[in-house]
Amino acid sequence: MTTTTGREGMSLLLVLQDSDTIGCIKAKIHLKLGINIRRQCLRLHGGGGCELIDELFATAAGVVHGSMLLLDDPGDLA
Repeated sequence: MTTTTGREGMSLLLVLQDSDTIGCIKAKIHLKLGINIRRQCLRLHGGGGCELIDELFATAAGVVHGSMLLLDDPGDLA
């Protein structure tokens, strides 16, 4: 499964497994962009704006192949 994460006009393509949790997705973002996991807020594009909970499996949260996630980082990249 692949998904795109958007942040400040930037897109990042992630390859996910069905068993990945939202926390795993945040870890992948941390590895690629250096954003601290605790500072990340992920929302599913078109999903009503609710923050996705780290413990949820991505598929249970509605993240499917081609989904777009919105990343909010309320601070710097450290």
